[in-house]
Amino acid sequence: QGAATASHSSLLWTVRPIITLKVCLYNTAVLQALGIIAQPSTKDVILNIRRVCHSRFANTKLFDKFPDSCLPPKNATDLFEIISCHFHFLKSAESSDLEGLSDELCIPVSTASQDESEASFKGAVLVRPQQVLFTASETKCYYPFLHSLALTLSGLLPVLEKLGVKHSLELSHLRLVLELAFLSSDGQEIDVNTKKVVEHALVKLHRKLDVQVGVPSKLALSPLYLLNHHHKLCSSVNLFSRESLYKLKPDFSLLAQHGIALLLLPKEILSEKDFCRYLPKEVKPKSLPDVCKVDVLTPSTSDISKCSFAQNLTNKIKSPV
Repeated sequence: QGAATASHSSLLWTVRPIITLKVCLYNTAVLQALGIIAQPSTKDVILNIRRVCHSRFANTKLFDKFPDSCLPPKNATDLFEIISCHFHFLKSAESSDLEGLSDELCIPVSTASQDESEASFKGAVLVRPQQVLFTASETKCYYPFLHSLALTLSGLLPVLEKLGVKHSLELSHLRLVLELAFLSSDGQEIDVNTKKVVEHALVKLHRKLDVQVGVPSKLALSPLYLLNHHHKLCSSVNLFSRESLYKLKPDFSLLAQHGIALLLLPKEILSEKDFCRYLPKEVKPKSLPDVCKVDVLTPSTSDISKCSFAQNLTNKIKSPV
């Protein structure tokens, strides 16, 4: 009762008991009488692929080092083949049925950098559909955060589009690159390789915003993570634009002592003002004059940290946005 035949084992092995029957028993009436599943349901197949998505291959650290323990034994089914089998079955599924998979780590990609040859392929890692593009040319600069679709999955266009795989690079992809870089940095200064990816994403983001008509929606760019002057990624709303400070002529080292994080952009972006202009207000870096007042310091001020400017600024920074 409730078991599936061996012919459907590749789609149901984590969901249903799998049994092998003699050929003479493969009859619809017999299967129904025994309570055996004659045809997999979309619900069961999606549940099965979800469980595959929670396997040891759903680990971004595998991009740095793919251990031998993760390599499949000889004659084992390839991860690309496993996922491909499920997606072939789900080709006719409704978009509403697939919504739950759009944020799952369910698309296999090679652990090898796209600069490497096919011969260097070592294994596969699962990533989210939003991290995958159909074209390889637009993902090369964003490894290991964005990937091109493997050729073995290229015949599954309808189901992959429903899952959220895109044909071209969008603002949401660049936002995701910055978020994934932030998560991988664990609050520390980003390494040289990650910095190259982040700076490339920021320059591309600036160019896309510059040619876009109007301000993009909050959903496309929230949350947004940008570089601060410590070369760490942090939420854009916790950053201050340097250009907004120049009229006040502040001591930047003093601001840093009071926990002020300053926006740091790649040298290719000449103006912070231009970069921030088309950002939705919900993700824009702060402007210092909006949260403090200017005090004229007199020679009698022996301790600058006790002046009303510094105290007011510190209080504003510590208060919720």
